[in-house]
Amino acid sequence: DYFLSPTSVSQYLGAASSAKQYVDDTDEAYCCVGFWNTLKTFRTAVAKAKQNGYTTVNIVGMCWMQGENDVITNGSPAIYDKLLANFITDMRNYLEIPTLSFAIGLAQAPTENMPEIADELAIVQAAQRKVANNDNCAMLVDTSDLTRIPTDHWHYDTTSMLQLGQRFAQAIILLNTK
Repeated sequence: DYFLSPTSVSQYLGAASSAKQYVDDTDEAYCCVGFWNTLKTFRTAVAKAKQNGYTTVNIVGMCWMQGENDVITNGSPAIYDKLLANFITDMRNYLEIPTLSFAIGLAQAPTENMPEIADELAIVQAAQRKVANNDNCAMLVDTSDLTRIPTDHWHYDTTSMLQLGQRFAQAIILLNTK
């Protein structure tokens, strides 16, 4: 629910009660903090590039590696496809880039340590596949062979993070050359 976009909030999906109104000089949104912070990160990066002399800044894609928390959040797996599709649509709208490419990392969760979440993980992964398959500007990035930090169980180790970054880059390049 951290990343609930304005559309998801207006549709009362997830914990919409945790949303609030955010306003600054360039944007206004009734959303959750993660959506707002993501939008502001993009805006800040563009502003800094322009301050450093770039006259044009092209955002060519967004890499999305989230969903693990939705696996263990009651009710989220069943609506994850809507949450993700709304996030992508709203981010494109706010950034005014209707064909912004999205590389979606396939969610993983420590089912070897928590076998009770295997069904929910499968539902979230199916939702990610559905969103990627229904969006010409999105691609699912396989993460099934990446390894996690042994003491953490949720986050990837350094080698896997580097591999994930390479896969994201390859996906964004492929999406932008279609």
